[in-house]
Amino acid sequence: MAKLVRSSRLLSIVWIIFISSLVQALFVQASLWLNLWSDAQQEQFNCTTFDSDSCERCQPGTASNQSTRDCVCCAKAQLHGECADAGCYECARGTYQPDEGQTACKLCPEGHYADEDGSQACKKCSLGYYSNITGAPGCKPCKPGTFANMTGFPFCIECPKGQSQNGSAQSSCVACQPGHFANITKLTTCFTCAPGSYSNVSGAFNCTKCRAGHFQPDEGQDSCEACDAGTEAKKVGSTKCTDCPEGFFANVTGTKDCLPCAPGSASDETGTVNCSLCQPGMYQSLAGHADCLPCTAGSFCNKTGCSSCFNCPAGRESRHAKATKCTPCESGKYKPVASSDQCTECRDGWYQNKTGQSTCIECPAGYYCPCKYCDPVPCPKDAYCPKGSMTPKIVTCLPLFYETAKKDCKPESSLYVVLGLAVIVVVFTLTCVVHRCIRVRSRPNLEVEESLLSNSSKDGAPVYEGL
Repeated sequence: MAKLVRSSRLLSIVWIIFISSLVQALFVQASLWLNLWSDAQQEQFNCTTFDSDSCERCQPGTASNQSTRDCVCCAKAQLHGECADAGCYECARGTYQPDEGQTACKLCPEGHYADEDGSQACKKCSLGYYSNITGAPGCKPCKPGTFANMTGFPFCIECPKGQSQNGSAQSSCVACQPGHFANITKLTTCFTCAPGSYSNVSGAFNCTKCRAGHFQPDEGQDSCEACDAGTEAKKVGSTKCTDCPEGFFANVTGTKDCLPCAPGSASDETGTVNCSLCQPGMYQSLAGHADCLPCTAGSFCNKTGCSSCFNCPAGRESRHAKATKCTPCESGKYKPVASSDQCTECRDGWYQNKTGQSTCIECPAGYYCPCKYCDPVPCPKDAYCPKGSMTPKIVTCLPLFYETAKKDCKPESSLYVVLGLAVIVVVFTLTCVVHRCIRVRSRPNLEVEESLLSNSSKDGAPVYEGL
């Protein structure tokens, strides 16, 4: 058994040696065939070895990689069997080489590009495109809100204020239309003017607020509208107008502030175009009021538009409010001066038999005035009527008097005799009284004492008595 194992191992070793010898023989034979073929090719195309005489310059758009040491055999289509562009390679996209015999390609500058291999020159970025790096194989489109209006731009320009651009790869921006604005740069869409404002030009930076007296209810408008007559807009930037309040008016369009109704006029409605004049019998002394007032009793207004009522003149009156005229004082009445007072009745003993008078007349002597509006009545023959008499006075003379032709009473002559006797009696009486008084006062003191001692006591002692 051990012998059999040793025999197997020996056979394996022999087999390995055989195979190795066979492979080595095949490799030597292949090398001989390759050398023979190479010599034949060199002989057929007259290839030379790599030296300075057989090198050629790399053409524009190519460059040497500086690694070629042997001549690369020319293709069959090339003439003379010379080596062509040995070791040169085309410039990659984004690079270029305008000169021959160079060892490297150049990077395209910013704003330029080379989109093909082997470029001899870079191209400028087209309008609306840019390149902000070197060695770009292509340009990028400008984004919305930017533009490039020249070729070869390394960057895009932001749309200025008043303009916008919503497309890409654009060479310009578009001015904002009336009713729109752009107050910042790089806008893709212009802003819309808000209600109460407008823009009437293209390329506006901002919208303008509607001035007072004007309004704009909608957005994106190129003008404001004037407020109608009867309305107002006090503030700038109004979106609507408001009606004039009561007592105010606006008779033109575009009013900022409604005007107050002038004295003598009024308006009791809103949105008034014109105020109404106060009617006769009415007045308004203040401005900006809704109603006219009635003239009070004692005054009047006989025309439209009165700012005050007039006092009735002397001899005239108005008894009711809202009077358009004054009436004359009635008979028996008077009014001395112009005022709001009513006519006054004549006092007793006076009269006025006419209307519209400023005074009353005293009833004259010899007449009596039974009423204040009647004519004076002659005094009766048997009566007496002094000035201011309302009734006749009947004359009845006392005894010892007699009636004269003038209806006066005068004393008779006998009255004087009686008066004389009466005086004598009075004088005599007074004389006696005086004489007696004197006599009494002139008696002696003794008589007085005796009279005082007229009574005595029982024991004989004196007893004094009073007078």
